Amino acid sequence: MRYYVGNTNDIPLAYAGDINMYNDIKRSEQQWMFKYYLPNQVFATEEGTDIQTRVENQGYLTAYDDIWLKEGYIVVNFQIDSIKDNNYTIPRLSYGTVATGYNNEWNTEGYLNTKLNYNTLTGTYDTLNFQNGDVALFYTDQKASDDVGTYGTH
Repeated sequence: MRYYVGNTNDIPLAYAGDINMYNDIKRSEQQWMFKYYLPNQVFATEEGTDIQTRVENQGYLTAYDDIWLKEGYIVVNFQIDSIKDNNYTIPRLSYGTVATGYNNEWNTEGYLNTKLNYNTLTGTYDTLNFQNGDVALFYTDQKASDDVGTYGTH
């Protein structure tokens, strides 16, 4: 969902009644909100796992096969680009690694590539390493429906 949040409080008096100027200023800054989730039953493997060959050799796969990851995270990575004049080859603003002379906004905004995570099982801290654009982590052993329930009043 997109919200226009440009500051219209300080519009010069000469443009005070100009609805086009008001709309341009309002649209000059945007805020985007979204929900991102994975299905309740996700089967994740190590990168590069050849599932097709496994099925051909074994004849089938089940939820209990040893190729499915049981611990760890699924990392969601976004590359966010602002495009001008339909020029997709050279983004005007990019949150990815850009060799076009424009800033890498992850670096500009101080994106942290490491974070300490407290491991409740071991009582120790793990260092998580990120790449530019890693914006969400999902536990492989949990699902969205773990956070909701059905309750009655009596």
